[in-house]
Amino acid sequence: MKHYLFITNVSILGEGKSFGEVALLKEDCIRTATVVADADTDLVVIDRNLYNRSVRDVLEREYEQKTKFVEENSLFK
Repeated sequence: MKHYLFITNVSILGEGKSFGEVALLKEDCIRTATVVADADTDLVVIDRNLYNRSVRDVLEREYEQKTKFVEENSLFK
């Protein structure tokens, strides 16, 4: 039986793409999608604490880079 006969396709993700981050943002978030792989797939599972620490670190680095750019650019003085 073909799974695609019974679902609505919203998106097709390619190799290296991620999904499921919405459920990691809030503890009371409900699942918003079902994912079906149509080829052999390797998955990495990340818990909420690790995800939030990682996102926070990335956002902090981006903020520091943008702040440095503004401080060093004469157009902003």
